[in-house]
Amino acid sequence: MEITAAYQRTQTNLSFEWGQLRLQQGRLASAVAAFRKALDMDPNHGPSHRSLAEVYLRQGSYARAREEATRAEALGSPLPAAMQERLRRPPAAGRP
Repeated sequence: MEITAAYQRTQTNLSFEWGQLRLQQGRLASAVAAFRKALDMDPNHGPSHRSLAEVYLRQGSYARAREEATRAEALGSPLPAAMQERLRRPPAAGRP
């Protein structure tokens, strides 16, 4: 059975919204899973890449955050300026 484009968009958006909710709740692992699910449906969903960058930034995974932020920006969904600055200047070892 083929997935229609409308169904795919709906599922992508639904997974993205679940990810946003989990991110707001601080449930970062669940947020990552939801954003990954959205990207499985649409690898070019810029907001999901941006939100993944935010999750990875909160987790201190700066390399992953940079990768996702780069993808998000290329897709027209850049990180907010404050988060971009945090990526440019990660905390020194031993400091949060």
